[in-house]
Amino acid sequence: MTRTLLRRDFLKQHVMATAATALGMAAGTGPTRADENASRKTGKILNYNENMEYRRGGRTELMFSAISLGGHWKRLNHLFPDLFPPAGWLRIDLGNEDFLANRRDVVARAMDRGINYIDISTVHEAMVYAPLLKEKRDKIYISFADPLSGLSTLAFKSAHERHLGRPLAPGWHTKKLREMLVANLKRTGLEYFDVWRAAMHFRSSHHSADEIEELVAALDWAKKEGLVRFTGVESQDRPHLTWIIQKYPEVIDVVCTPYHAVPRSSRITTTNSRTIEDGPLGAIRESITGGRNELLWSAIREQDVAFIATNPFQSSLLFKGLSNPDDPFRKEDDLVAQRTLRAVLMNRAVASVAPGLLYPGQVDVAADAVLTRRQFDINS
Repeated sequence: MTRTLLRRDFLKQHVMATAATALGMAAGTGPTRADENASRKTGKILNYNENMEYRRGGRTELMFSAISLGGHWKRLNHLFPDLFPPAGWLRIDLGNEDFLANRRDVVARAMDRGINYIDISTVHEAMVYAPLLKEKRDKIYISFADPLSGLSTLAFKSAHERHLGRPLAPGWHTKKLREMLVANLKRTGLEYFDVWRAAMHFRSSHHSADEIEELVAALDWAKKEGLVRFTGVESQDRPHLTWIIQKYPEVIDVVCTPYHAVPRSSRITTTNSRTIEDGPLGAIRESITGGRNELLWSAIREQDVAFIATNPFQSSLLFKGLSNPDDPFRKEDDLVAQRTLRAVLMNRAVASVAPGLLYPGQVDVAADAVLTRRQFDINS
């Protein structure tokens, strides 16, 4: 029997066991404080560290570190000039030794602090991280998405062909998504991804019903083939994300969307301790109980889906400085980052929050957001 078949048998058994467990328990995603749950069998938590918090990722039954290592490393260009080609941050100079050493140090510190989930946002990120995680594959969950090979890019291509009077055959999106997933696994040298969260348009409601159906077919195929353990989607269109969760509960195990502690409309570019101390609590409570957001949290709970919160710092709009180790605003920005992460984690629907972390010191700041939680975080 080949290694691939052994892996697929394992994945099928895991899916069956997870489904059976889900039938016997209430839906919902909630945190497990490591220091308050000594009776839980921590041996099943990957890369367990008593000073990290771990949260159940819905019906996946995976226990995610509350703080994870996020993708989208746009600000690294401040540390390593010319790291990105003219095309932008979706590609990267894979031969930059200083950058690769930086990523090695960041991954090592993340593992030391009990982080067990990495949220990869492009295939180039995956190509950088895969070799670093090769010897740690049994200690970390790898989630993968790639806009350049996702439904959003394919939809532009198919729309262009329709415009030229050359409509593509039904099932084309499914076929291409399958091909590119296999190609991306080959490029990274990985046998499988723990999570494939397919990239859609930011406003995913702009996709046609047929495009969504073909995406779901590709996700379902990937899981059955043992190429991924769990499947999901990413979108910034919360009403549409809610609809997808409810429409395809058998396929959507994980959802990923930006989640901010302070509303983007405030356009914060400078801040002070009072703004971050008092602001996020009200903002988070408002987002939990307010209208369309409440429908999303309800769908997540009802379908027992893992929710990964991304971009907690609003693309760094919360910070005064450039996030460099020697930046004059580093201490102030670190405090803002830590309080923001604590505020995001107040939402019990969040399985993990995935900030982009530029150097080992930022890993410590993020991990300490769990270790030094304030009293109103715990009591809320």
